[in-house]
Amino acid sequence: VLNLEQDNVGAAIMGDYLKLKEGDEVRCTGRLLEVPTGTAMLGRAHAMGVVAETAQRVVVMYAGKVVEEASVEQLFAHPRHPYTQGLIRSIPRIDTAATHKVRLEAIAGTVPKLIEPAEGCRFAGRCKFVMPECRTATPPLREVVPGHKVACILESAAA
Repeated sequence: VLNLEQDNVGAAIMGDYLKLKEGDEVRCTGRLLEVPTGTAMLGRAHAMGVVAETAQRVVVMYAGKVVEEASVEQLFAHPRHPYTQGLIRSIPRIDTAATHKVRLEAIAGTVPKLIEPAEGCRFAGRCKFVMPECRTATPPLREVVPGHKVACILESAAA
């Protein structure tokens, strides 16, 4: 996902097409899209390997809330939210698979009910770093380094 200024982006998914602006349509063929300069593509995926290959900028959401936003490089090199860390640890590593076997990580617990969400961070019930304040305060999304935002009390405590 590439964030561009609002006046440069007017995208809506329409069947097999991504409508970029009036008169511009791009055919979705396989995994690749060719789009004109100055446009953005918005996608949704749970497969972090696909995200790493196709995106420039990533917004990670958990239970309907943004928990992290960064460039692909920043996100994979330094994931800051515990949910993002768990997602990345669930990706098989082809570069080390031949030399040592590592069990892929699963994120414990279940997704919370979103009809009446509990107070605090929505990931608190599954987070291995949970603190009491995680269950009462919803952390704001804030920039922790240039271009990298995270919504986590752990990051607030480290600042």
